[in-house]
Amino acid sequence: MKSSTKELICAVAALVIIGMLAILAGCTPVWHSKYDPGRVIYDRQGVSFDEELTAEEVAAVASVLNGKITESIFSGEYACGYGEQQAIKIGATTYYLAQDDCGCIQNGLNGRYIRLSNAEREILEGIFRAHGAEFI
Repeated sequence: MKSSTKELICAVAALVIIGMLAILAGCTPVWHSKYDPGRVIYDRQGVSFDEELTAEEVAAVASVLNGKITESIFSGEYACGYGEQQAIKIGATTYYLAQDDCGCIQNGLNGRYIRLSNAEREILEGIFRAHGAEFI
């Protein structure tokens, strides 16, 4: 084999190994299609609903989440009250929006977190409000 072929094979093998390690560490970016089915779930402060998201709402959630890397946040760093009482489901993944104004959303499948800007948090809260949620 030529030296350049061996170098190419080694480089490809290294990229595959790095990619596999990233996947195992949960460092793969979030990706949802705007065509994924979605639901918004809320059960707080005397208001309860579990409703389908519109195509526009799914696209808005996807635009907030897509490309973000989930991260493992050490216990105690966030005590924001995550759970099924305030959730958005896109495809097979359920995301729990913090029940206070924390700037994170939790992936219900793996327990990892995605940091949100204030504007992104407001987009998600707006979807909940459109279905009748109350944030105090």
